[in-house]
Amino acid sequence: MSKEETGYRSLRNTVQIPFDGYGIAQWCPTDDGENPTEVHLHFDVEGMDDIMFAMRFKSMRAVKELVDTLMLHAEEVFGREKP
Repeated sequence: MSKEETGYRSLRNTVQIPFDGYGIAQWCPTDDGENPTEVHLHFDVEGMDDIMFAMRFKSMRAVKELVDTLMLHAEEVFGREKP
């Protein structure tokens, strides 16, 4: 990710979807659940029980990149947690 993609950004003129819950699950291409190949982070859209927004992660690198970027911004906004 570039600095531009991860720095401060105004959300003016963007579509913001209210979510009222989220979940994280392993996804498997077969019904038996054996050998999952992706991790899914899904959000439930507020007021629309039948609509879910999902992000699919197909590698450990992709998951780590998201977590590291979230932590970077959380520490800048909220400060570091004390051990």
